[in-house]
Amino acid sequence: MVMDPLIIGLTVPHRRQCHFWAAKEFFKGPLGALLTAAGAVPVDRKNRDNNALLYKGTLETLARGGVMALFPEGTSYTSPHILQLKDGAARVALEFARQVLLTQLPHLQPPPEAATPPPAPAPLGVDSAVGAGADAGADSAPLPKREAPLGPVPTEEELASLDYFKTACIVPVGINYIAKQSWRSDVMIEYGPAIEIEEFLPTYFTEPRATTKRLTERLFAALRQLTVNATDWYES
Repeated sequence: MVMDPLIIGLTVPHRRQCHFWAAKEFFKGPLGALLTAAGAVPVDRKNRDNNALLYKGTLETLARGGVMALFPEGTSYTSPHILQLKDGAARVALEFARQVLLTQLPHLQPPPEAATPPPAPAPLGVDSAVGAGADAGADSAPLPKREAPLGPVPTEEELASLDYFKTACIVPVGINYIAKQSWRSDVMIEYGPAIEIEEFLPTYFTEPRATTKRLTERLFAALRQLTVNATDWYES
């Protein structure tokens, strides 16, 4: 819904500016100038291969200490319960944390010609996740039978010595409308405890896709606690 970003922007703690993804078609004319000034990041809904710039812009926003406010369901919907989440929020948070930590372990960084960029997340949707590292995206590719590590893997001692303060966390947000289709309907918004990325990083280096799925499941469980979920509209 159009209202969701406005609600998050008006209620985000500490009055921090939120950055959203927006369809690239909106970046034309006066509206495009307004979106750019507001810090929006363009997303190509039709061609996923063009989203490398989206991924780059998202990570750069986080690197500046910005807040990405994104919607992990991957679509706008009207349903009595939350939909299954896409993996984009988890992927961006984990990849940003990995890049931050590798700056503390420069000997583990692969040479530029050997570096393989991770797949870019795709379009966002509606309803519920915000934080320094939350996003929404799609990942329809099946999990490989065997995963390739993301470059050299730090030892347990190296991981324990790292400064995790500069990495991103995911703050789940639940938005619940009393009567979504009615003008000026009441709405309830609740911010949940931050999901820290530290515990997921050790396996992310060696099993990136499986670890991303686990973090997505953690986010899904958190959002279920913050939203109204029923089997159908008539369930009391």
